[in-house]
Amino acid sequence: MPIPKQFEKEDQIPDGLKQFYVAKDGRFVLDVDGDDEAPSGDAADVSKIVRALEHERKQRADAVKERESLRGKVSELEQALKTAASLQGSNDSKTSDIGDELKKQLLAQKSQYDEQIRQLSSKIDEERKGRETAETRLSEGKILDLLREASNKVGIRSEAVFDAINRAKPYWRINKDTQEPMPYDGEMPLYGTKDPTRPMPADEFMERIAKEAPHLLKPSTGTGAQGSTAAGGQKAYQISRLDAKDPIKYRAARDAADKAGAELKIAD
Repeated sequence: MPIPKQFEKEDQIPDGLKQFYVAKDGRFVLDVDGDDEAPSGDAADVSKIVRALEHERKQRADAVKERESLRGKVSELEQALKTAASLQGSNDSKTSDIGDELKKQLLAQKSQYDEQIRQLSSKIDEERKGRETAETRLSEGKILDLLREASNKVGIRSEAVFDAINRAKPYWRINKDTQEPMPYDGEMPLYGTKDPTRPMPADEFMERIAKEAPHLLKPSTGTGAQGSTAAGGQKAYQISRLDAKDPIKYRAARDAADKAGAELKIAD
């Protein structure tokens, strides 16, 4: 789930992210710096998320360190309680009374430490959730940028890029080892046809999408489908024999001809 850009109420904002939101028009919105040198739009949003992620990591590391320190103190108190228990069992009444009092003080201190540990554990859990939210948002942005670039590279029509990305996105996720986007079929990674030892490139994957839905592609131009006016004023389309062997170019040319109500001819 992407990190929300706004909240209706302040108490809805996770503790670790509150400093990144500002009150605006009755809501709490993600604060993007207004500096002239700062990035704008999606870049500014990603920049803010990166800083939030760095902040979450630091807060969590500090909280973990503090919790471990308290656990060490609790361990020392437990040893002291054993000493107090042995004093309580003394036959000497004065020593036994000292043991009683010491045990009360130690138990009160231990209770205080236990509560602090509980609060820190809760804080660490909230910071973990905030970090995971930020990491998910960054991963999604990385995948979307990659697929958008690949869509343009293989010739997806600009108005069809959103459709093409939605078809491709369910197959992509971040590889845990490389931390880079990679396509999967279920749990099986997909590898390239040109180099089966490496993950399938995004442009090759988008070519597959285009083969399944050729209407997403731009009409072929240049050596592809060419429109001309035939006798009687009817527009004819032709494609070179070389391009006709390319299924993507051929389907795009055929769709263009069909849309125009013309015949597609293969030119020698």
